[in-house]
Amino acid sequence: GGLVVPPGNAPNGVSQWWASQPMGVRALFLVNVSVYVGGLVVPPSWSLSARNAPGNLCMQSALVVAHPEQSYRIFTSAFTHGGLMHIGFNMVTFLGTGPSLERALGTLRFTQLVLLLVAVLGVLYVLVAFTAQLFGYSKFMGECPVGFS
Repeated sequence: GGLVVPPGNAPNGVSQWWASQPMGVRALFLVNVSVYVGGLVVPPSWSLSARNAPGNLCMQSALVVAHPEQSYRIFTSAFTHGGLMHIGFNMVTFLGTGPSLERALGTLRFTQLVLLLVAVLGVLYVLVAFTAQLFGYSKFMGECPVGFS
């Protein structure tokens, strides 16, 4: 059920709602939002700026295959977003599904599952792009996806 907030008591209602969210959901939400907001406040010339971060942190399979030191992209792409609507919809969906899953699994298992899925899906993306290239579909190797969805 939803949280009913008495009129004139919205800040208290928001803080109560936030406090009711499980720790793993709050931590992953804060990481995603912090990376996005951080990109907005740093100078545009920085590699982590909102303008440059998607290209510098995305899951670009060609770079991961050609330069294994770029494998960090498997994780960073999940926490990088392409704009306000992108992160907004991702976080609304995450806040709608994450808490019940975390309550069922527990905080440690939930966090481990999220990080495992980020890793597995990143590796799977590279494998699919590489396989597609073998069949003449090289476009996927140059794609640069981002997001926590």
